[in-house]
Amino acid sequence: MALRKYRLIIASGLLLLLGIELWYVTRPRMIATGDVVSIPAELQGRLAIFILAGQSNMAARGLPTYSAPPDPHIFVYGEDRQWRYAAARRGQQVFVEPDVGAGPGLAFAQALRADDPSMTIGLIQCAQMVPV
Repeated sequence: MALRKYRLIIASGLLLLLGIELWYVTRPRMIATGDVVSIPAELQGRLAIFILAGQSNMAARGLPTYSAPPDPHIFVYGEDRQWRYAAARRGQQVFVEPDVGAGPGLAFAQALRADDPSMTIGLIQCAQMVPV
């Protein structure tokens, strides 16, 4: 495993020497906000489900940059098969890998809600980090 990290550092250094810029986008990670919640009766059957699939770019490992209250219309489904409110802040984890979040998933859901405030969204995180 240590060898893989050295390869990444050497490759990054080589790219910098060649004048190739390295950049990345940080987004707040999505986590559950605590207690299990029930989808309110009036929202059941109306939940727009989105599966967040991919590799590390969707799993996101960055630390959250802000703490916002959860939107009561955006839920995240955890590995414990329970729904919780999604939020971009530190809190209870619902995924096996403790640092995994949803990357752009929460921002995506917030943009959908901004466009259609009547929408209720369920996010199912399927992305995972693939070691280099």
